[in-house]
Amino acid sequence: MQSLTFMMMAMSVSVAEERPSSVGYIDSDIRPLRCHWEAAEDAGICDQIIPGIEQAWSTQVDDMGWPKPVPDDDGLLDVYVSSDAGGYAYTQGDVAGASADAGETGMSAFIVFDPSFETTISWTMLHEFNHVLQFGIDPAETNAVAWEGTATAMEWWSDRSLVPQDVYIEDFQADPWMGLMGNGYEFGVSSLYEYGGALWLFH
Repeated sequence: MQSLTFMMMAMSVSVAEERPSSVGYIDSDIRPLRCHWEAAEDAGICDQIIPGIEQAWSTQVDDMGWPKPVPDDDGLLDVYVSSDAGGYAYTQGDVAGASADAGETGMSAFIVFDPSFETTISWTMLHEFNHVLQFGIDPAETNAVAWEGTATAMEWWSDRSLVPQDVYIEDFQADPWMGLMGNGYEFGVSSLYEYGGALWLFH
């Protein structure tokens, strides 16, 4: 059974003041993509992250028509294996990578993945890569239900072997008072409501 893979994946739209540290990295052979690690013993995690992002890129950009990620200064999408993720994973907008050609306030973004996160890495990359694409469109108009619900739906649309997690839908149905602007964490509710917003996209 799939675990609570995406629980507490905080999607931040604040300015990236500093990226995680890196002692090494590997690059994708087919995409402008680099995976860094902050500890040598975690280098092998990048061997799972790289193909996960490559799959996400192929399905979401090439097949489904999402705009390509906005490139940063070196033209690469960066993923960091770092404890900065606080036990989970997140995607961070990089204001230095804002582009007038990518929408009103589109910007580059990077992903941070905690090496202790107990998850299926390839599935996590399907989700977080979609947040990278969202940052490239317009992070000024972020909304938790729209962003998290869409990224959650994209997991399944990118890999039909996945089964949408019941707990997301249960939380969404259990807290209708939050509305489409709701965010369980902002309301102080232990809820995956915004991830359950995928229900609107599925139906």
